[in-house]
Amino acid sequence: MSGSPNGSTAVDAAPGIAGLLRPRSVAIVGASERSLWCQSLVHNLDSLGFDGDLHLVNPRGGVLNGRPVVENLGALAGHGIDTAFVLLKGDRVLPALEQAAEIGVRNAVVLASGFAEAGDAGRERQAAITRLAAESGMAVLGPNSIGTLNLVDGVGLFASGLEGLPPAGGVALVSQSGGMARALVALAAARDIGMSHVVTTGNESVVDAATAVDTLVDEPSTRCIALFVEAIRDPQRFVRAARRAERAGVPLVVLKVGRSEAGRKVSAAHTGSLAGDPAVVAGVLRQLGAVAVDSFEDLIGTAGLLAHTGRLPGRRVAFLSGSGGRCNVIADTAEAAGVPLAPLSPPTAAAVGATLGTELTVTNPLDVTGAFVTDRTVFGRILESVAGDPELDVIVVGLDLPERSTPAAARLEELFGDLRAIAARSATPILVMETFHSELNEERRAVRRRLGLDHTLNGVRHGMTALAGALWWSARPAPVEVADAADGGDAGAGAVAAVQPGRPLSEWDARRVLEPFGVPFVPADLATTVDEAVESARRIDGPVVMKVCSPQLTHKTEHGGVLLGVDGDGEVAAGFDRLVRSAAEHIGSKPEGVLVSPQRPPGVELIVGTSDHPEWGPLLTVGLGGVWAEALRDTAWRVLPVTRHDVEDMLGELRGAALLDGWRGQPAADRDRLVDAVLAIAAAGQRLAGRVAAVEVNPLLVRGSLVEGLDALVVARED
Repeated sequence: MSGSPNGSTAVDAAPGIAGLLRPRSVAIVGASERSLWCQSLVHNLDSLGFDGDLHLVNPRGGVLNGRPVVENLGALAGHGIDTAFVLLKGDRVLPALEQAAEIGVRNAVVLASGFAEAGDAGRERQAAITRLAAESGMAVLGPNSIGTLNLVDGVGLFASGLEGLPPAGGVALVSQSGGMARALVALAAARDIGMSHVVTTGNESVVDAATAVDTLVDEPSTRCIALFVEAIRDPQRFVRAARRAERAGVPLVVLKVGRSEAGRKVSAAHTGSLAGDPAVVAGVLRQLGAVAVDSFEDLIGTAGLLAHTGRLPGRRVAFLSGSGGRCNVIADTAEAAGVPLAPLSPPTAAAVGATLGTELTVTNPLDVTGAFVTDRTVFGRILESVAGDPELDVIVVGLDLPERSTPAAARLEELFGDLRAIAARSATPILVMETFHSELNEERRAVRRRLGLDHTLNGVRHGMTALAGALWWSARPAPVEVADAADGGDAGAGAVAAVQPGRPLSEWDARRVLEPFGVPFVPADLATTVDEAVESARRIDGPVVMKVCSPQLTHKTEHGGVLLGVDGDGEVAAGFDRLVRSAAEHIGSKPEGVLVSPQRPPGVELIVGTSDHPEWGPLLTVGLGGVWAEALRDTAWRVLPVTRHDVEDMLGELRGAALLDGWRGQPAADRDRLVDAVLAIAAAGQRLAGRVAAVEVNPLLVRGSLVEGLDALVVARED
């Protein structure tokens, strides 16, 4: 596969993927006049203008719809067939693919169900397809795929009826569900949103969503990729493909289903794999710059907007409307969606006020009132003033399409003409937002064409969601190559070597493993006798914390293994004896000793850790910690390695993020120092990946510039 326009190269490219989008010669295996799938496929190929060779295969032979039918694929040897569309039942698919491989077919689509989603026998049938593809180099879509659409080149390799098609445009769609792909194409057509390609991946025995993304990034017509995803089958390949799309400047908009327990069960039954942990998937999508949405309307609407605008220049947005009520709805919806309402600059506000002839405060959203009904120039003069405001990045005008030939409709058409003229010379993007979400009938589509409108935001709620997603994606920093994890020097190498499979580590051992990577900890001594504990406490100015130290007691608080505010030789001595006796009762032997540390003042307690996920690989989690870690589950997740921006984003994502800005008299967190600490833990976890199941600092105490781990856990792998 060739590199993308920005010079990046393809990763994990399946052979011949482009042939599924742009086949030269197609054989329909299992062609039959009784098959609606076959009728739809032939109709779509013909109606979109497929100019390659089309061959029909059926053991009965004969003629179908004026085309000759051959009895088997072998009869087409030497005809240069590059794509086979297999319409046979599940138990007949593999022999057909084997025959296709024998005559050199490089691409195939498998429609049939009854594979990995249908028990052990089905999983074995699907595994056989995967093995055949690996041996032959064949790119296979499906099983459970209805094919592809290429609206740019006019190739309808799509075995489903299409009531209407959207215009050719910049949105490429990847869907694991063929039925939903058909519905999403209809939705795009109803909203007049241009599409370039559609790829239905089904069970993904060979070609998965990641491979489709990787292919579509290279298509010159692709301006945005929309994904309907039930399960991410190869998470690490998905990460690589998404990062490549981000480097190429191609936004991804993702509707990931299977997030609820019920949804995960349906997803597993339908696609043959379990959906990933919703919190992990949400965090990783955010890390990759993918815009996550929750509805079909928002999937198509957001993708359509991003394909229309590309990267927006900034987040300062102004809204204009001729209705005060609509302005109120816009303000409420913008706040809920996280779209910032920028104040108009004083000169702009003054110019708008002069045009309206009012001394009232000019606000955003801006009600231009009904003055334009009597004086058409009012709207244009106000929009011209706002478009010239250097402190704005995006302008959204709330106007609905005129419905029929009335005096009011005629005035609306004039306003749209003024808007189009101003937008053409404005350096600031100007968008149109309709009030309600609705489909475009032929009359309204004709009105759009007449008005020269390529795109409108479809309704305040869905339009605002699309705008919020586009603004978020546009504001992301340019992707950077993530440096390898810090190795901690010679001490770090020694720390890694100290982690042995199956050998549990105490907190003292865990600290010594993590400290070489720069992980900050509260000072501590390991006391093995009463005298050592007393001497350690004397060196600390104030009360101390005493914790039993044993690899068998990882959750010390639950077993009475932590004493707070211990002060004076007598309390320290008594505390040491108490902790050692209690630990011995629980583990049946003497612990390593007792950790003695200074008592710290209260602050925000975080949990920061890494874990080795069986599919995603090493993951970083940050959340509210201490006693709240499991109760609140306020966490953010990312795949390793991470950037500084990733960590900052994770902290801001927490529901309790405001606590870090100072709360009830607490000092605000030193964000730079906090991010440094999280990056150090992430570096340790990444370096230890393969040796450990988890690394955890809980709590990580944050109080102003004080950022210290108060406890540490390193869980070695069992094997």
